[in-house]
Amino acid sequence: MTRHERFANTYAHTTTKILISMKNKIILVNPPYQYFSAKNQLNYNRPPLGLLYIAASLEKNLKINVDVLDAYAENLSAAEIKARLKNYNIIGFSVTTPTAETVKIICQEIKRENKSAFVFVGGPHITLCPQSLAAAADCSIIGEGEITICAVLKNYLQGGTNYNISGAFLNINGKIIQNRPRAYCQNLDELPFPDRTKIKMNTYNHVFNYGVASHRFTTLLTSRGCAYNCHFCASQKLWGTVRRRSAPNVLAEIKQALDQGYQLIFFDDDNLLENRKYLNELCRHILAEKLKFKWICHARIADYPPRLLQLMRQAGCVEVQIGVESFNQKALNAINKKINVQHISACIKNFQKHKINVWATIVVGLPEDDEDSFKTTVRKLIKADPFYATFIMLFPFPGTQIYEQYKQQHLLERVDYAGYSWHDAPVFHTPKLSTQQLNKLRRHAYLKFYLRPASLLKYLFAAIKYNMYKDIFLNFVRFLYFTPASRQD
Repeated sequence: MTRHERFANTYAHTTTKILISMKNKIILVNPPYQYFSAKNQLNYNRPPLGLLYIAASLEKNLKINVDVLDAYAENLSAAEIKARLKNYNIIGFSVTTPTAETVKIICQEIKRENKSAFVFVGGPHITLCPQSLAAAADCSIIGEGEITICAVLKNYLQGGTNYNISGAFLNINGKIIQNRPRAYCQNLDELPFPDRTKIKMNTYNHVFNYGVASHRFTTLLTSRGCAYNCHFCASQKLWGTVRRRSAPNVLAEIKQALDQGYQLIFFDDDNLLENRKYLNELCRHILAEKLKFKWICHARIADYPPRLLQLMRQAGCVEVQIGVESFNQKALNAINKKINVQHISACIKNFQKHKINVWATIVVGLPEDDEDSFKTTVRKLIKADPFYATFIMLFPFPGTQIYEQYKQQHLLERVDYAGYSWHDAPVFHTPKLSTQQLNKLRRHAYLKFYLRPASLLKYLFAAIKYNMYKDIFLNFVRFLYFTPASRQD
């Protein structure tokens, strides 16, 4: 009888000695995904922070060794992934919407070839669509995974029969047991730091490295959750409302990352600037400890006081990423963005006045946008002049309000999740724009924004300042030509 059969058939008397002798090998997998559709992707790759949290939690609580395979960073095929997993009997996958079908197939093949393997899945797509892979895996982790997966694997490793585990859907001999959701972790300081030793440091990089040593880039979360509920975003469904770590706890992780050699940190919270008192405290801690590193964060359009931006810059902030989305107020209102277009340009200029670069994002395909309004957005963004910009295709995630809206209006052209990408061909049209028009408008935006003398001169100076000639040139070319659909226009 295999271990999975014992777990599924109520064999409840396995001892710790037996478990140790079985030599369980556990691996967590970040599946491959073509973030940019061009053959040569942008110089941009972020570590799988969620898996590093899971690995650290398992090792701390269950005292077992966990490996992490970042198949995305290594650009592995499904066949190569399977080959790397053959010596493991407990395998977990982080699943996003575009990787769901690939993971489903891999899970099915693993189970077919090794019936004793225990396969579990988690991540954003599983939380939003918990039934999607429930039949393909032994367990689906819904919501935050650190506590749930420890409970699941502890029960499994002990041959237990406790199927009432909050936050988990269990596949017991083909019967799906749907448990209640697990409450969000309210004290994030209790979680161990993500274990960055599980991945290769030299694999990750930001588009613009600001002069730090190449591949010394990582991400870090000071909070989970979002105070807003934009209709195209799933953050609140995934993380709930905002829960923050204490500043000393964050500072300890920053020190650990610096000791490991990282020099550029992306605070990947939905909006680090939302709580200005907290940010002020964090910056002052960084300065008091004389920590030397550069950092990036997300921000919203708002009127930020100069003293705060000065403090951020002094503490090492070099860039903020802002979801501008549109200069069309009707389009912003339609997605519940809750910003005023009258404040966008001033906000961008305010950051850049304090020598903090702005990466602005514009969404192609919003409700209420037509060709004229989108071209107006491009013109106004050029006038605001952020350091750089991306023009992403709307991504109708299952589970979001925009997905339900476009589905009800029969605007979705296909639901082939493997083809979902912010930077690929649209999977929808709008009442005012066809898929061909959406592609052409994105192409128009990139050409207008980047092929300006002022932009070219700006990037030349940046290349000289940060000694980034090759990276800037290659990224510039790829930004213009990364979508096959655009190149065909």
